[in-house]
Amino acid sequence: MASCCAPLHSRSSSSLLRGTAPVARLVAAVAGAGYGALALADRNNLYGAAEFGESARGAGLVPILGLELDEPGGGGGAGAGGALAAALARGAAG
Repeated sequence: MASCCAPLHSRSSSSLLRGTAPVARLVAAVAGAGYGALALADRNNLYGAAEFGESARGAGLVPILGLELDEPGGGGGAGAGGALAAALARGAAG
């Protein structure tokens, strides 16, 4: 039975120096834990988005695509003197 809750701020190895697990490993771990959805919010890129969507749907999870963005010229985001924004898409239109 799918859980009512989901990890909403996960990073994959596509987040350079910030995430370590490949998309497939994240999806497998979340599906194995009984969650019904997973949000992937990599840092400053969407490189893992296509693989994430396919892997998540294949594992029976609802994929929620997100993104973390550093402020341009902000020097690396929260905790490093710059602003950080995180956003999750509501649906296919964003």
